Amino acid sequence: MSALGEKLRAWIVRTWPDLCLLGGLALSLSFSIEKAGWVANAGPIHGGIFLGALMGALLATTRWKGWQAGAYAWVLSLVAGAQWVGQILPSSSEAAALSLMQWAEGVRLRGLVFGLRLAGWVSSIQQGEKIQDTGLFLLLFSIVCWNGMVFLVWWAVRRRHPLPGLIPVGFLMAVNVHLARLERVHLFYFLVLAVCLVARGGYMAQKAEWRHRKVDYAEDLGLDWGTSGVLTAVMIGVVALVFSLVGSPEGWRVLSEWVQRSRAEVSETAEQWFGGVRPPPPAEDHFSGKERIRLPDLGEIGAPLPQGNETIFTVKISDPPPLPDSIRGMSPTMDVPRHYWRSQIFTAYTGRGWEAASARAIQTPVEPQEIPAGRYRLQQDYRFLARPQGDLFAVNEPVGGEDGIAFWAVEPEGSLLVKGEVEGYTVVSWASRVTISQMENAPVEYPPAVVEYLQLPENIPQRVRWLTSEVVGEGTPYQKATKIQEYLRQNYRYDLAVSAAPPGWDVVDYFLFEARAGFCSHFASAMAVMLRLEGIPARVVSGYAMGWYDSRTGAYQVPASASHAWVEVFFPGLGWVEFEPTPAYEPFRYSTGQTEALPPSSAVEQTETGERKEVSPLIWLGGVFLLLAGAWGLFFWMHVQNLHGKKGEARAVQLYWRVRRELSRAGLAASDQLTPLEFFSNSRGRLEAYPTLQNAFHLVTMLYIRAIYSGHPPSIQEVRMGAWHWKNARRERVTFLFRSWFKVD
Repeated sequence: MSALGEKLRAWIVRTWPDLCLLGGLALSLSFSIEKAGWVANAGPIHGGIFLGALMGALLATTRWKGWQAGAYAWVLSLVAGAQWVGQILPSSSEAAALSLMQWAEGVRLRGLVFGLRLAGWVSSIQQGEKIQDTGLFLLLFSIVCWNGMVFLVWWAVRRRHPLPGLIPVGFLMAVNVHLARLERVHLFYFLVLAVCLVARGGYMAQKAEWRHRKVDYAEDLGLDWGTSGVLTAVMIGVVALVFSLVGSPEGWRVLSEWVQRSRAEVSETAEQWFGGVRPPPPAEDHFSGKERIRLPDLGEIGAPLPQGNETIFTVKISDPPPLPDSIRGMSPTMDVPRHYWRSQIFTAYTGRGWEAASARAIQTPVEPQEIPAGRYRLQQDYRFLARPQGDLFAVNEPVGGEDGIAFWAVEPEGSLLVKGEVEGYTVVSWASRVTISQMENAPVEYPPAVVEYLQLPENIPQRVRWLTSEVVGEGTPYQKATKIQEYLRQNYRYDLAVSAAPPGWDVVDYFLFEARAGFCSHFASAMAVMLRLEGIPARVVSGYAMGWYDSRTGAYQVPASASHAWVEVFFPGLGWVEFEPTPAYEPFRYSTGQTEALPPSSAVEQTETGERKEVSPLIWLGGVFLLLAGAWGLFFWMHVQNLHGKKGEARAVQLYWRVRRELSRAGLAASDQLTPLEFFSNSRGRLEAYPTLQNAFHLVTMLYIRAIYSGHPPSIQEVRMGAWHWKNARRERVTFLFRSWFKVD
């Protein structure tokens, strides 16, 4: 190992100037592509540039021939491009939370999705149709960048003659700057680095020749050569930049005509082949702003969600309060039922969004005395801090309320909505308390009133149908709903900045196969459509997530950023039950209890004459066997849950100390004698002007306290939620760090 280390060190010492220049060229190319903004997420292209450069450096140290290295680089670029675009293999953080079977099934389904995308690209090219999927552009561009950088590094490091390697990369840089109308300074930096690399290659080639011929030369000749090379490179760059600015008018007129003609041709080709990619901009580009909304705009999915920490309303409910924050953190999902405050119901899917359910006003209902199976009575007291817009809120199935609010029944199935112009009101709902057993045993004969929740457009893309069939397989409606929910949560990324689907493209198809990322509107729409394809009534609803519990007021504080959309699935005999496909939110957890199963057991307890049947000894033996198997399964489940909790515990500790290190860079540090809560209390003064940052730090602190001191450590999903909140406070973190460094008040 020592000999290998010495060889590696000697190689780095010998080639570090080349590596620095090549790194600068890679950065210059990457920055110009990012500046061009051809697509919303150019990560695969940047990965192709830098990993291609690294691959070229590694191949240059081997004894392979040029054609062998080139073939190997092409194969790896295809594999890497498919992974970047198709995301076939889950990330390490995602894989850590999956079992081996879940991982294998996820890889299979992701591979199927990528295969369907490839088939769609080929079909569109054959038929001469516009390809809206930017994945083809990303795949081809990343492969070209990867192999271009491999070619450059190979010629610069292995052949010591970088000029041939600069030709494809330089051409790519020039085309990008030209089509995107970037400033000439991008080409200036690239040209200076390229000339320096050529000068360096010439010197190393000359030096090798002198050594071969055993010609004596001064050891400091490299410094003189390097200085002259840099000065020459800068002079060439300046001359090129000046001459491009002061060319003759006639020459510029001819050049301008050629430029406009070529840009129009390239724009037409890009529009045909890469419809989802931003075309080269015209001479003048005007940008328009986007209007803020309160609730997710489900009429046109893709509009940005409202953000902000200002409290919209508060809710007091008849459920018992959660445990104190010092024990369980800010998440209210562990020891009390979880609720969403529903406002709107959507029925018809249009391919671009949803149409709100039609409803009619009814008289205020009288609260029934008998509560159906799988439900319990929940009273809610709402108080608004912002002016209501007519659509009020209630948990799942409202059944009564005070005067001053109006009830509207959705036609024809009868779900109730609450409306009114009030500052506060009280409503009673039958909240869900269903068990998995009840949903598993619910009948599959749906009443005619819910048939409208099976509606889908006739032109749903076929690959959405194929993917749904692959995901759900066989099973009960509950099992299919759970499979779809987990598939979406495990294989798609939560991203508030995802771009809207291009015009004419089915938004669910775009989310599942192209964007592979989105927010609640995308996840809820995808799950509802996939369930409807399986003949299971499902609908998208919107409102607000639960918010956080304020122990001082005994109410849940619901901020503007809690605006949310989710899915309700219909089970005969149980009604509408909530599901959560969005990975940024905890899923609804239902009890596994076997009581109140629907329908009642069909086992015959008596014979037709009224006498009890004799129980066979085999049934007794089978019962004992099932009891022992159930006990072993319970032990195994508790063991797995314990391991899962330990994973969440370790990640919570890791997240907390990462946050502490970042805060310490801003001067927010403390001695080891202070407890986490004392440190947070002492930090409130400095963080008072940064509410998002303060709330995120509070959440991370509470997760750490639970991980260290509580018998109920946080789950991995809760830790992920804490990390997401910390990431969401990035802007305030940067501002806080800047003000701390420069003593800005």
